[in-house]
Amino acid sequence: MKKFKDIRNTITETHEYAIGNSPSVGYGRYQVDKGDEETLNNIQQAINHELSKGYMNPTSAINNLRTKLNFVGFDFDLKDVPTSGKVSFPLKNATETFGKKVDTPFDEFAKDDSSTGLTLTVTISQDDDSLYKLNGKIS
Repeated sequence: MKKFKDIRNTITETHEYAIGNSPSVGYGRYQVDKGDEETLNNIQQAINHELSKGYMNPTSAINNLRTKLNFVGFDFDLKDVPTSGKVSFPLKNATETFGKKVDTPFDEFAKDDSSTGLTLTVTISQDDDSLYKLNGKIS
């Protein structure tokens, strides 16, 4: 019987237990190299997989996608989602720094810029079954 430590080492070194026989996007929450082209392609595939389902409400699809992207360290601010057309969300890091620094004035808070310079664009359409189809792209 394998020990948990051995299984964990196997997962992190060889991806032997990866879901769907494909390597994972990252080795844990927020541990993703967002500058790597291959990593962004894997995230793009995950976005298309999540949005490939038919949805009764495009807002719930966007909320689900936001939750999934949080696992790889991306976040975006929610806004009104149209029922058709395109909507863009500027992506930011899921971990913002907020608080006090040594040189922050007493009545202010320090907030680091968490922008990634990437944008998620979602195209929304409705099919013959009245389900919403979405397609997302990071650029």
